[in-house]
Amino acid sequence: YQFKRSLFLRMGFNELNTWSMGTGVKMGLFHFDYTYTYFKGKDALNNIHRIHVQFDLKTPRFIRASQ
Repeated sequence: YQFKRSLFLRMGFNELNTWSMGTGVKMGLFHFDYTYTYFKGKDALNNIHRIHVQFDLKTPRFIRASQ
């Protein structure tokens, strides 16, 4: 789900048939993402929390003028 191209909500299943969910926020040049993944079973990994931060340099303000 996307709201005003700045708030994102996600939920789904991966190839191991476990579910994950996450959220993302876009604020100007920065993108912040958080994901939670649930793993089940005694031989599985523990639950995983991922945090991703991205800085976008492709905006016109950072592009060099050609000479």
